[in-house]
Amino acid sequence: MAKPILRVVERVNPEVRTELPPLDPNDPDERLYMNFLEQPAQATFEQIQKIEDYMETRSQASIWRRLALGSLTRSGAQLVESVQNDDTVAPLMADLAAAATEYADRLKTLAEMIEAASMRIELALCSRPDLKELITQAEKRGKRIELKVVEAVAHG
Repeated sequence: MAKPILRVVERVNPEVRTELPPLDPNDPDERLYMNFLEQPAQATFEQIQKIEDYMETRSQASIWRRLALGSLTRSGAQLVESVQNDDTVAPLMADLAAAATEYADRLKTLAEMIEAASMRIELALCSRPDLKELITQAEKRGKRIELKVVEAVAHG
């Protein structure tokens, strides 16, 4: 049995549409696609630019990120010692904890946005007769990219 989204593809594809009935608004999968076609853009260029600026490596957020990641290189005992023995370090570490939490929350939100973008792109690809082939090729390219990254890290 084909995945539900493939059923939608068969009905949306212009080459096949004449052989099948119109999209059924009562079918949840087909309604999903119909809703997608009605969606406006999900963000403005300016909004995306603000997100990019925030994620930029020169931003203050990236400094907090590097400090938070750097704290992972210290043992629990070392972290306790640094906050117990230095009254100037403890407030900075409290600031770091708060900033790291906020940064993690923003990354979670960004991950949700990227997942939404991926789903929207996949829905757009449903209009292609070569959808299965495109996805298979993309997965293969993705694996090659992963291998290159692993090789770069291993040789880095």
